[in-house]
Amino acid sequence: MEGRESFASIAFNEEPLHTRCWLLPEGRKARAILFIAHGLGEHSACYDKLVDIFVSKDILVYSHDHYGHGLSPGVPGLVSNMQDIVDPVLSHARQIRSANPGTPIFLMGHSMGGLAAVLCAKAEPGLFRGLLLNAPALGVNPAFAPAWKITVGRWLAYLCPQMVMPFSEMKVEYLTSDEAMREELKNDPLQFSRGVRCASGLAIIDAIESLAEYRADFPFIVLHARPDMLTYYQGSERFFQRAVTEDKEFVSFDNLGHQLHYEVEPYRSQVREAMCNWILSRC
Repeated sequence: MEGRESFASIAFNEEPLHTRCWLLPEGRKARAILFIAHGLGEHSACYDKLVDIFVSKDILVYSHDHYGHGLSPGVPGLVSNMQDIVDPVLSHARQIRSANPGTPIFLMGHSMGGLAAVLCAKAEPGLFRGLLLNAPALGVNPAFAPAWKITVGRWLAYLCPQMVMPFSEMKVEYLTSDEAMREELKNDPLQFSRGVRCASGLAIIDAIESLAEYRADFPFIVLHARPDMLTYYQGSERFFQRAVTEDKEFVSFDNLGHQLHYEVEPYRSQVREAMCNWILSRC
């Protein structure tokens, strides 16, 4: 989205994070605020093509690049602990709430960002009106990560945390079937697509396991494709089934990739409309 973006840095633990805000047209008042927590290897600008529909409906959108991502400091693609993702999101969201009193804030998390979103809502109930979980990392696929691999991964994370795990490359074919988007993702210099660093993989798995018995009691919507090769569809199903809230929705897709919001039409529009309508119905 061109022409109506604001960029800044916020300090967290004395380190700057690159932040982004997609502004509303002059004279428009926000009906809601959406904070986007991006996924592993991504950055906030990855959502430029998504936010138009929200802004057109008077939803103010914020995001930032996690540590080790995009234009924020840190080792590219390194997440030593999920709290390094969660705590800055909570801090940023509190600042947004203070600057926009009375405007409901929603949190959208994609992939690892979906896991972070749940951890945020669990840590600070009431900060967010609801969560949009887009292909969230809420389960460990035993076919890809059996117990022995996790054990080996723990040793590797201790010995060489920054090492990229073999065969963990995030192939664009897994992300979307849209050829133009695949090329754009391939050529994005801020994307870290080499794979998953050992420490990052372990941090994500540990956080997922910490939620194994968690029964969510906040409003949320999950959007996930059954054949997703990067996050575990059944993990999202189990999270949904365990949740005790009555305000929950699961939208399932067949034969689509990991980045539902950048899939081919008509699915791209269906995903975006579902997200936007879910927010507006809860303002």
